[in-house]
Amino acid sequence: MGFLGDEDVEQLTEIFAKLEREVKIALVAEEKELGELMREVAGTSGGKIVLTEVGADEGKASHGIERSPGMALSSDGAKGKLYFYGHPLGYEMATLVAVMLDLGGATDDVELSEGTRDRLSAVQGGVHIQVFSTPG
Repeated sequence: MGFLGDEDVEQLTEIFAKLEREVKIALVAEEKELGELMREVAGTSGGKIVLTEVGADEGKASHGIERSPGMALSSDGAKGKLYFYGHPLGYEMATLVAVMLDLGGATDDVELSEGTRDRLSAVQGGVHIQVFSTPG
């Protein structure tokens, strides 16, 4: 038996049907359970989420993953990579799914003012933003 129940699979399949482009995830995890969970999640996407499991050395060298467990998420529609560290449990799973939808173009219709779009387009180089959460 897997980590996702039948209802979870049904919901994720429906959600990921909205993906317009491929989302790539590089995963570094010493725990086999996290790999299993992410394979199940990717399996609900109809091939639009491509999961690659890599070791810590390759994860850092090729994908910029600094810690384990960690993921580097990207797509052709993004200007960089988004990093997710830790286990996507509880609310963090909802956040991870939202990130996949954003990267996959399912939320491209977000309304931003022209001024905001211009300022965002003018950003040069990398931007490093960290968000931390703790249980409860």
